[in-house]
Formats: sequence, structure tokens, C-alpha cells
Amino acid sequence: MSIVLVLLLLTTIDSNPNISIGINLVKFNTTFITGDDFGNELRIFENYFGINTNLSLTTFDIFCIRLEVCELRKYQYLGDIKFVKMSNLGLDIELIIPIVRKIAPLIYCGTKYGPFDYRFPCDTIFEIVNREFHFGFGVLLNFSKKINVIFESQLYSRNTWCSPILGIHIIQTWGVEKLNLGLRYRLVTL
Repeated sequence: MSIVLVLLLLTTIDSNPNISIGINLVKFNTTFITGDDFGNELRIFENYFGINTNLSLTTFDIFCIRLEVCELRKYQYLGDIKFVKMSNLGLDIELIIPIVRKIAPLIYCGTKYGPFDYRFPCDTIFEIVNREFHFGFGVLLNFSKKINVIFESQLYSRNTWCSPILGIHIIQTWGVEKLNLGLRYRLVTL
């Protein structure tokens, strides 16, 4: 039985690497308040809808490295719109599990790094440098040979926030923090 499963898995794998471009609708929601012993408080309300583009390199149809290129965000609390280049260096590694040819569950983990201008709603603006590790799960639907539909849910993140005013804070969040729904188009097969 296990030999049949291995043979089935090998017949579904394409050994040619390919480069794809993707576009995602994004819902991001993280809210927390933390303080220190001196009464300083860090309030983060990072809730936005957005659209982002990414590039990915996939090998053997099961291993993917994805780089977020840019993101356009509309913030929920302030209503302002922000364009972020390189999407804070968002880099993810995906493992696509080819159970059947059309639908494949996936597991991903990744990192982000970059300066952010955070705003407490209708109040002060301050800069924070964030280092983030995150992981989540998703589903990939092979719509055609060149087009995939992808849905992802980020379930965990560990952020290290560094602010010259408030110091260093390490925050871990569990739950549905980020949702992605998008398309991936295969540009070239190497």
C-alpha cells in the first residue's frame, strides 16, 4: 500500500522549476496593548484590507519560495491608504502536499522585517522596527496548467517590536491574524 502511495505521489510531481507571479486580496488584523514597568504603553491596531503582489519559485511542484513585492493597504481605523514596497521583506517557504492533482493543502512559514509607521487611532505617529516569524496553513487549487487559486490563513506570529521611545517588546499571537485569497500565474518554466 505504501509503495502505491509513493508511486502516486511521484507521478503527480513535475520536476521542472517554475517562476510565478501572484496577486492576493489580504485581510490583516492584529490588535494588542502592552506596557512596561514605567507606565509606557505600546498600542498596536494594525487592521487593514489590502492587495499584494508576489513572486514565487516552485520546484518539484511541492516546494515554493515566495517574496512579497508590494502591497496597497487601506487601514480600517484611520481610513488612510498606504503603499508598501517589498512588503516589509516578506519571505515565505511553502510545502505543498500533492494529495490529488486539483487540490493541495499547504503549510507555510516565513519572516518579515522592516520599519513601520504605526498610528494609535487619531493620535500619535511613531516608528517601530518589526522582526516577525509566522506560519499558517492553506489550500492550493490547480485551476489550469498555468493558473492556481490559493487561500491561506496565518495562524501564528512572533513579533519583536523595537521602538526608540518604548524599547523592545516581544509579542506572540495565535489565531486568524491574516487571510490571503489570490491567483498565481506561472510565468516561465525553467
